[in-house]
Amino acid sequence: MKTIQALILAIGTFLACSLYAVESAAADWIAVAATHWKDGGGTAHSAIGYSGIRHSEADARAAALDACNSSGGVGCNVLGAWDSGCIYVTSGRSSDKAGYGAGPSAAEALSNCQGEGLVCKQSVGGCIE
Repeated sequence: MKTIQALILAIGTFLACSLYAVESAAADWIAVAATHWKDGGGTAHSAIGYSGIRHSEADARAAALDACNSSGGVGCNVLGAWDSGCIYVTSGRSSDKAGYGAGPSAAEALSNCQGEGLVCKQSVGGCIE
């Protein structure tokens, strides 16, 4: 009888852990936010934000927006949120404009930013499996 109880407990624990792992994997999100604007003197600026891994889409979006705003962004907008894959974003500027680039890798985000004629910073971002 104790063997059967131990077996039932082991199976129950295994199933509970399996369900938790599936729920945890499905619940992870990442997001990025960005903005570009000109100040009162006409100087162009840009700002970006990355959420890091969060447990809900809403939390990822809020964290990305907060990161963008905290870096001095004016009028930050969430560019998107993902529950799988990778996203990276970077910002840059030239003598007369500012902007950002995004992509599924740090190199592609940098390339997209530079493709706008900007001198760009190091990309931030990450991946969700």
